[in-house]
Amino acid sequence: MPCVHRGYLLLWLHLVVAIRPQTDSPLKPGAPSAASDAGVAGALFFSAVDAQFRDIVKQNALHLQASGLVDVFLAHPRQDVEDWQREFWYKQTVKYSVSYKETKWGFVLNELVKQQTFRLNGYSWYWISDEDVDLTHLNLRRYLALAMESGASIVQPAVAFDTQGIPQNDVVMAYDRVKLPDGSYGRSLYRYSELVEAQSPMFTAESLRTAWKLYLPGLGSGDGMDLVWCRFVASKLQRSVEQGCAIIDAEHMYKLPNIRNYNLENSMAVEEVIVSQHREYLQRTLDKSGKLREGLQQLCRTDHGSQLVHLRLRPQHYEAILLLRAFVRCKQYSLQAVCHIDLSVILATLLWLLLEALLFISIPVLLWYTFKYLWSRARNVKDAPFSRRVRIPYRHQVLSDAN
Repeated sequence: MPCVHRGYLLLWLHLVVAIRPQTDSPLKPGAPSAASDAGVAGALFFSAVDAQFRDIVKQNALHLQASGLVDVFLAHPRQDVEDWQREFWYKQTVKYSVSYKETKWGFVLNELVKQQTFRLNGYSWYWISDEDVDLTHLNLRRYLALAMESGASIVQPAVAFDTQGIPQNDVVMAYDRVKLPDGSYGRSLYRYSELVEAQSPMFTAESLRTAWKLYLPGLGSGDGMDLVWCRFVASKLQRSVEQGCAIIDAEHMYKLPNIRNYNLENSMAVEEVIVSQHREYLQRTLDKSGKLREGLQQLCRTDHGSQLVHLRLRPQHYEAILLLRAFVRCKQYSLQAVCHIDLSVILATLLWLLLEALLFISIPVLLWYTFKYLWSRARNVKDAPFSRRVRIPYRHQVLSDAN
């Protein structure tokens, strides 16, 4: 009889595991396959994905997997993992996947912090990325090496903006030229920052667990965590606040426009709750309007020696044509809040171009009319009859005193 009960128990456990709604595979250890060689640590890349960005997700996954340094973990909040698994590249590149309804923030808590589905210990970095970023231009070996060299607990690639992508705030945009103390210029490799955004941060294991203590599941979002997690993690782990987070300028990513509905009011409300509870850890890089604080400086490591130099951040100015392209890409967004586009730059440049066009058109017209007037005057003088003015001598009238 005990054997029968034991059989029923085993059957029940088997059914419980089999019908787990949130995963596509049962709980099992996940031995990292990302190599850790030549001083470069392995990383686990995590992203909650949607079919809208399937192409760039595919390209990113292939690029990450080809490096041999990064394992890929994809979460499917729309529970459509079967549709993704039909594609050959998915089975080739994705090592872990789960499929249940949850936010990105909830997935990280469940799968990376609590590790409720897979045992994911052994990675040096946990890379949590939005689906709407292009990472295919990253040299992953160099990126991971610079992240390790920085000694920071949280890092991210700088955001590039040229013919691709859309601009972000001036803190995370890539800085290239840095003026050195001797007056020459070098290239920034990485710089320390109190702000690493939530779009593609990479955490050490302990910094990830610490940062997610800020997350409040009842809010349904983690917006605002990135405003406090650098100082919060550094304080809790007793690390240097000045060098707790870093932005890797030497390796860039592109931010793509996301045309899904963006509830800005809800995001700002969640942000206010998180910031109000941890105001002492609030970053001091941006002011309330999202602009750089006056005179802001960051410690920067350049390609000229290992000495850190001070980099003074300044608002970056872009060509109006680039901004106009980004404006078209972001037209379904609130420009200032999401795409960080200065519309005044576009308008001022367009007005200047209009003025130049008017001058370009009007100057030849004025020259033509001036030429016609002078030519007409010349012809009138030539055609007039010849005449000579004769001077009549002045005749004095002699008055006599005739009596």
